[in-house]
Amino acid sequence: MQMIHGTDIQLINASGAETVSNVLIGEPSETELIGHKISAFTLAIPKTDVHDWLDRKVIFFGNTFRTVGHPQQGMDENIPLCWNKKVRAELLLTNGNCTIYEKDSLQRHSYSGVLISDLRGRHILKTGEQPKGELTIYIYAVNSTDHYVPKAGDMIVPADCWFDFDTSTQQSTSESMTEFRSEHRDFAVIKNISQHYNGRQPDIEVIA
Repeated sequence: MQMIHGTDIQLINASGAETVSNVLIGEPSETELIGHKISAFTLAIPKTDVHDWLDRKVIFFGNTFRTVGHPQQGMDENIPLCWNKKVRAELLLTNGNCTIYEKDSLQRHSYSGVLISDLRGRHILKTGEQPKGELTIYIYAVNSTDHYVPKAGDMIVPADCWFDFDTSTQQSTSESMTEFRSEHRDFAVIKNISQHYNGRQPDIEVIA
């Protein structure tokens, strides 16, 4: 009888990538995130494993995934095979970066590897061209190196933006804002945010 064998996957942690051997990868399923279909798998982890699987990125099948939720673990003596822990892994679907400016201080915060859904159209009002629709950006906890939590009223640009506001005087702030609006017409103002806990740190969904 042929024995069941797992495969090697890469576990990404603060110190880099590490190979975890003999991991079983289950049947794929699908989940949805801000209108995007995302592949997900259940990983069976060997009994001898001692790694932390919360808020981690993993690589297998040539793609990068992120772990979602807390691992489910059984009692070793009640499990006949050599795997005792299940971890859910979802494809880390990203399509860009974003930049957020705080409402009052105009301090800049950059986020890489986010998921952007820009459903804004454009229509003409008497005051000029105005955006219509919503911009939704999903900031993954596993990709976030900036721990600032956005708030309503902050400005967001759905791209890398290196613009710096001159806030030394009221006039310079006003002039900087005029320049910013001219250079970055795709910016939006955040209406609300929601936090989704899949581990220790929350993912942040921004609607602007």
